[in-house]
Amino acid sequence: MRFARATGEPGEARDAFGVVIGLAHTPALSCVSNKSETVGMDEMIARVSQAAGVDAQVTQQAIGEIFVFLKSEVEPQALQDLMDKIPGAQELAASMGEAEAPMGGGGLMGALSSMMGGGGGIMGLAGKLMALGLGMAEMQTIGRELFAYARDVAGEEIVNKVVASSPTLTQIA
Repeated sequence: MRFARATGEPGEARDAFGVVIGLAHTPALSCVSNKSETVGMDEMIARVSQAAGVDAQVTQQAIGEIFVFLKSEVEPQALQDLMDKIPGAQELAASMGEAEAPMGGGGLMGALSSMMGGGGGIMGLAGKLMALGLGMAEMQTIGRELFAYARDVAGEEIVNKVVASSPTLTQIA
């Protein structure tokens, strides 16, 4: 597996986001469920894992990292509305946030960490997903299938509110 190093070129973060997530207004890739009730985290992890061909534990960690990223990127009420439809989503995001150790703290080391993608944002998310052993194609599939699942469970309107509330998501939509 080959990884490209961030160069700081204009538009690079946007391009990385499109490759890593590739999701904002992507049509659902799977059939819409006929269930009217919300379904749980286990079903979502199984669906995304199968679509991406990735181990369920790695998929769960990747989804958790995406939720943490979304918490920092989107309007809180829009994300809350979405996460309320997925039992266990809040808990997964919270467990991921608690598990993360601070990267470099403040000062010069903190600044360098942020520049290298450790400080968050889309490059930080890409780095975390790569650290899980995911390639770009797997990241893209996980993102697409996660949002397809969200549309199936929560509906197009709620997902569109999440997308519309994020400058990062709306730029690539």
